[in-house]
Amino acid sequence: KHFMNAATQVVITWSDLNGARVHRETIGELVHKCFPHEFSASTDDSVEEEEEDILTVLCGVHDEAQSLILFCRLPHRASPIGFALFFRYTDSLYVSTLCIDPAHRRRGHAALLMRSASALTASLGLKSLTGTVDASATHLLRFYARLGAVARPVPPTGDSAAVFTRRFDAPSGAATALGAPIPENDRDVRVEARWPTWYTSRHHLTSMLGIVAMAGLIVRVAPHYMCAPHFLRHLGSSSWSKRYYHPQTAH
Repeated sequence: KHFMNAATQVVITWSDLNGARVHRETIGELVHKCFPHEFSASTDDSVEEEEEDILTVLCGVHDEAQSLILFCRLPHRASPIGFALFFRYTDSLYVSTLCIDPAHRRRGHAALLMRSASALTASLGLKSLTGTVDASATHLLRFYARLGAVARPVPPTGDSAAVFTRRFDAPSGAATALGAPIPENDRDVRVEARWPTWYTSRHHLTSMLGIVAMAGLIVRVAPHYMCAPHFLRHLGSSSWSKRYYHPQTAH
């Protein structure tokens, strides 16, 4: 249920690291909200991290050239409400960071991000999604298990050794994507104006009024056309008018 709700309420996009830098400020805010202990605004280290590119910090030891990032955004909103950072390896995509704004959690958005990542992974010809979580984070292990991931066996250790992390794997493609679409390119989505269907800018309104005025001059020989309702009925037959005068059919 949550997954289907998320599918109708958010848009998933992908970008390389350079393209993702247009959202750098939002990414920084999300990281501080989701990982307050690792990125505390009150420490000197966090000040240094703020001065450094947050995406470079998140990449850590991974190769930036092999990275890609998925964004979760609300329709008609420029800033994402969540993201997941991945790195491409030989036959898999490794998830290193998954963030959802706390104000938008428990709505299936994180699951949709990962399912879309599975669809994207398969489209890239890669066999699996992998990741690592704290061994004590049982809620995360359950989360990934619900998405079809299996935790790898713990390697043999001595009696005094502690296991701090668990590695998991999930096959990519239909088995774990469960119908989630391959994400759109974030650049294309940002270029396209995603305004509500009822929205009309001042420029559009001015243009419409200008066209109405010009039409009145053109059809002056037939005065009955100057009646606004009659004129708009004629105008309503055009695709242009259907976009602006009939919001329910505008896209």
